[in-house]
Amino acid sequence: MMRTECTKYMYDCKWTQDFLERSRADYHTDDVPTIKMIDNALLLPQKEAPGYSWGIGGAVSPDGIIAEESRIGQVFGGAYQVRDEDIFYNGETLYFIPIIPRHWGHFLIDVLSRFWFIIDGSDKGYRIAFCGKDFPDHKLTGNYLETLKILGVDEKRLLFIDKPTRAARILIPEASYGDGKPYSDTYVKIIQSLKEKAMVTESAKRLEPIKKVYFTRQQFRRAHMTEVGEKEIEELFRSSGFTVLAPEKLTVEEQIFYFSTAGEIASISGTISHNIVFCEEGTKVAVLNRCCLPNIAQFSINQISKATVTYIDVYAKETMKREEYWPVWVEVNDNLNRFMSDTGHGTSSIPLYKRSLVKLRNYGRYEYLIQRMNLKRLLRR
Repeated sequence: MMRTECTKYMYDCKWTQDFLERSRADYHTDDVPTIKMIDNALLLPQKEAPGYSWGIGGAVSPDGIIAEESRIGQVFGGAYQVRDEDIFYNGETLYFIPIIPRHWGHFLIDVLSRFWFIIDGSDKGYRIAFCGKDFPDHKLTGNYLETLKILGVDEKRLLFIDKPTRAARILIPEASYGDGKPYSDTYVKIIQSLKEKAMVTESAKRLEPIKKVYFTRQQFRRAHMTEVGEKEIEELFRSSGFTVLAPEKLTVEEQIFYFSTAGEIASISGTISHNIVFCEEGTKVAVLNRCCLPNIAQFSINQISKATVTYIDVYAKETMKREEYWPVWVEVNDNLNRFMSDTGHGTSSIPLYKRSLVKLRNYGRYEYLIQRMNLKRLLRR
């Protein structure tokens, strides 16, 4: 059953039709993931490489060919030369997760989708090797580590591949969702298991539900280099009775708890809105589109979720002709005000002259970010 409303609070343009068509598609598969076994595999650490946003590395078979099961589409995976004297020989049988990036949205989808063996009774107890990206000191930390611990993974089992490693045997769990693949019931069971275990932790038991939550990106440092205009949106939701929370300031248990217990949720599109997989039936979710280009993963997330999802275009109309995702410019516009009015929330009371000043300021900031990104591209050549 599709629970996504697309057109009422979106601009009348080609992008709205694209959203509508994607929302009508079915993203579920009956496929059951399997394990790929490779003897005498060489595990290569993640290494930056042009054309791969997560770099190259992964599992290489004895004939020197990268194992396709350790690739992540066009973003990660590829063999490179190493000296024999630099290879560490490991005589174990290891599970191998191709890569864990320090990005919550991809972790939630691309990484967790491979941990089905932890919950289905097939776990053999072997150590779990993985390549990592952007983690300091070659160690899984923060909510990424805590999530796996909640799911049932002992920290001592985790092996960060930071040097070329020859394993006696590796077992690569197939992804049950992610990288353009439809989701399976196996992935849904992983999310359900994580949610059930998180909700009975002592820290979760101490929390009180919040009826209406706006999840902000304003406290996410990197957002200030890629996004403009959320401040006014956040203020509108706060003045309408929403509690404002910053996900990156919350523990895993807190994030899952608030997404599970809130009656109404709103956030800018992206990683935050992927967390609605934890919502209960009947939760009302407003996904505020920060760009005319669709976030492809969100459509399947909406189908997985039990929430009722409404899309609202809050990106500045001036950005519609620029078919690049970053930077983004969002604002309190007629789409958002109409949504707030229809749902019984307060609309913006900012005087017209002040709104014009805010728009002019944000336009200047947006143009600055475009030039900044263009300069970074030139310097990388």
